[in-house]
Amino acid sequence: MLKSIVAWLMAGVAAAALAAPKPPPKPAKAPLALVGKATQVIDGSTFVLETNDGLSLRVRLAGIEAPELCQTWGAEARDALKDWLQDQPLSVKNVGKDGKGSMLGQVVVDGADINRRMVEEGHAFSQRTKWDRGPYVKEERVAHSLTRGMYSVGVPENPAEFKRSHGPCK
Repeated sequence: MLKSIVAWLMAGVAAAALAAPKPPPKPAKAPLALVGKATQVIDGSTFVLETNDGLSLRVRLAGIEAPELCQTWGAEARDALKDWLQDQPLSVKNVGKDGKGSMLGQVVVDGADINRRMVEEGHAFSQRTKWDRGPYVKEERVAHSLTRGMYSVGVPENPAEFKRSHGPCK
């Protein structure tokens, strides 16, 4: 008799489990990157992205500091970024915001990491903090030793130092 009661209870539990509503499906994860095209290159580290959804966003390349436009190599850095982004489909991984409200992004064009490439080719510095020489310090040292980009015209001044001593470009 006890066995039949236990069997009956187990059957009821199994039936209840089968009849219980299933949890809703998990929502699809948001895309890791925005996809679109650069509509304007402002300087060597900033551009305007128009996404495939029609949004227009100001994006600054994360982890780098390009020379100011009024600084030696500023125009060349802007032109290099423009050449690599112009008329190219690109993706931007959002990694935060800068102090001016621009999106900080990791930019990829045709599989190439543009942030890294700007430093490798001598068009930008690895962004420094008080205790850190930045994410692209190795690439910066290689560009310097091979006299690429801004290193081909002398010893460039870091944009942060330039702004402290000369003020912002007018």
